[in-house]
Amino acid sequence: IWADATCLATAPISERYDELVGEAGFFAFRFRKDDPFAPHPSSWFLAARPGNYMVERLLAMVYDYWGHFSEPTHYFFLHDLFAGLYLTDGRFRQEWQATVNLDRDPAVRLQQAWFEPYDRQRVHDLVAESFIHKLSYKADQRRCTPDTIAGHLLAGTLIT
Repeated sequence: IWADATCLATAPISERYDELVGEAGFFAFRFRKDDPFAPHPSSWFLAARPGNYMVERLLAMVYDYWGHFSEPTHYFFLHDLFAGLYLTDGRFRQEWQATVNLDRDPAVRLQQAWFEPYDRQRVHDLVAESFIHKLSYKADQRRCTPDTIAGHLLAGTLIT
C-alpha cells in the first residue's frame, strides 16, 4: 500500500485492502471514472498484491526512465509512464481494465471544501464519502482561519 503523505485516512485502510485490489491485484483511484478504459490513475494512493504484474512493469519503466534521464518531464511523469504501458502492453491494459473502478472525486472533496466555514455535518458528510482523503501541503495559510474546515484540520478538531 502506498499513501501519499498528504492523505488523511478516516477509516482503516487494511479493512478495504481485499475489496480494493480484488482479483486484479492492483488498485488506484481513477482520475476519470466515466472512462474506465482511459489510463488515468491517481498516484497518491495505490494498493497491490506482492508481485503484481502492473507494479513490476511500472517499476521497471521507472528504473529505465531514470537510467536515461536525470529530470522528470513534468510533475505527473509517472502518469505518462503508466499511459505508455497501457498503450503498449496488452496484459497491463487488461489488468488495469479489470481493476476496481473507483472515482477519485469523493476522496478529493474534503480538500476542495477546505476554506468553507466549518460545519460539523458538512465535514461528516465529506468524510463519509471515502475511507481516504487527498489533501495538500500547498494551501494558502492565510486562508486557513480557525473558522474554516482547514483551520479545524490544522487544530486537530476536524472530526470530533
